[in-house]
Amino acid sequence: MDDQLSAYEEDQLRQDKKDLVLGFISAVAQCNRAQLSAVLSPNVVWTIPGQSLVSGPASGIDGILERCLMIRDYNARLDIQRILYGPYYDSISAELRNTGMRKTGYRNSGILNFDEHVMMLFHVGNDRKIDSITNFISDLDNLNVYFQ
Repeated sequence: MDDQLSAYEEDQLRQDKKDLVLGFISAVAQCNRAQLSAVLSPNVVWTIPGQSLVSGPASGIDGILERCLMIRDYNARLDIQRILYGPYYDSISAELRNTGMRKTGYRNSGILNFDEHVMMLFHVGNDRKIDSITNFISDLDNLNVYFQ
């Protein structure tokens, strides 16, 4: 059996992975459990660096849904900039710009801004769903301060 994929099969694999990533970002924005379940393996792990409330591993659909709710509660927005393809059939990455603004301090008199660039590396398992996500963050200090 030939391990080479046809151009059509390769295009279809790329589109399938892109659909998973776009489905994930949409599910996070909406904190939608059904959408998360459609694109994530049950034992998925999403790891974010830093020392913030959203940092560390979030495991399973419940852990990721909890993280989604926190991101929403902190008024952060995830905007996908581009999808990046590599040579491996089981991975894909996305570049995002995450922004937000929230009130802080005495009587909510202060404003805290959030602005970072993120590279997310997605691994797709044998079930053709995302089984791991790793974030690479441009501004860890901003992440740590915003999500405290």
